[in-house]
Amino acid sequence: MSINRETLNFLEALDQDAGMQADLEAALAHHRPPIPTIVTFAAEAGFKIDAADIEAVRQLLDTAANADDVELDEAGLDAIAGGFNPQPEPPARISSGNSAILNRSFIHRFFGR
Repeated sequence: MSINRETLNFLEALDQDAGMQADLEAALAHHRPPIPTIVTFAAEAGFKIDAADIEAVRQLLDTAANADDVELDEAGLDAIAGGFNPQPEPPARISSGNSAILNRSFIHRFFGR
């Protein structure tokens, strides 16, 4: 599961704008369910994301939360045993360089289950 560039741009905009975070929090306090509210809020802010994009963020958060409980199989161990992976990360995915956005508390507040 990956997060597309538009969703990542939306998350980064939220990260950089405390007022935008407050506005989203207010919208979520007054409207339920949260996914359509987030999609509408993003659209009003100029970002084109949909429910599947929000679900992708939620799945990544769930995966990260459960990462300590995951054991690698032989293929997983073989994949990391060599260390360096010479293939570049596709631009539309969250890579280790920009995955820190998922560690922001507001992401868990707005997108968590």
